[in-house]
Amino acid sequence: MSISFNTNTSAMFSQRAFYNATKDVSDSTSKLATGIRINKGADDAAGLSISKGFETLLKSTTNSKKNISDGVSMLQTMDAALGSVTEELQRIREITMQARNGTYSEDQLAAMQREVVERVGTIDNIAQNTSFNGVSLLDGASDRVLQVGVEDGDTLTFDFASGAAAGVGIEISVATDETRLGAMSEGVTGGFRLDQLNIGSSSVNSYDDSTNTQNGDLSDIDQMIENVTRMRSTVGGYENALNSRMDYQEGFAIGMSTVHANIFNTDYAAESSELIKSQLRQNSAASLLSQANSQSGIALNLIP
Repeated sequence: MSISFNTNTSAMFSQRAFYNATKDVSDSTSKLATGIRINKGADDAAGLSISKGFETLLKSTTNSKKNISDGVSMLQTMDAALGSVTEELQRIREITMQARNGTYSEDQLAAMQREVVERVGTIDNIAQNTSFNGVSLLDGASDRVLQVGVEDGDTLTFDFASGAAAGVGIEISVATDETRLGAMSEGVTGGFRLDQLNIGSSSVNSYDDSTNTQNGDLSDIDQMIENVTRMRSTVGGYENALNSRMDYQEGFAIGMSTVHANIFNTDYAAESSELIKSQLRQNSAASLLSQANSQSGIALNLIP
């Protein structure tokens, strides 16, 4: 190899090695400092695209779990309200049964009637005022669709709306005498209405202020209790479905987090080894660069 003043090939190679080693030291330092393996697109262009896709899924999954949790809270609100309705109906049945004994005076029957009227009013109040985030729950107005996943169409539909058939839907109506889907008195024939239940005193107006002498059979009340129980079972089934969906989303999130971490986060054991190796190369290149720069001086010794 020739020796000259104008071109120092050894120094050029040493400079290049020093630059590359310094760059590697800087990259390793930033990865160790931030805990992130991909601090810029150049670190891993393909990995950045993949990891950001997983990150989007993770954030969407977090929101889907919140949606599911809100849905469970809504269903629990409905279940509690329906449970209260059942208790009121059971008490009304007790009073009706007691009043039929034939051992009570007109005034005593009137007192029983007043309690029935108050409890019917309580049921009506529950039906009209039970809501969640401003959404009425027991009016049978419409079905509810919950977004429980991260993709379009990843939903669950709750059949709450009233319809033409009995045995489906969630609706509490103390006045209905139709076999409307979800109505509390669905399946009841003969026009019996809970708000017209009179247990023996025609002098006491019923809940809707209409004086009547209609006496409901115990079987009519039993039908109402059975239907509200059916509604609670429906709500419970939906809640179980949401809980299962939550379990799936939890597992999905764990899997996505693991994959994302493997791609995006710093492996400290591996990166620490890379940093030490880069530092050794940097120190070696710096030492050789110093020696290469001194080689030009040898040419002076060759001049006579």
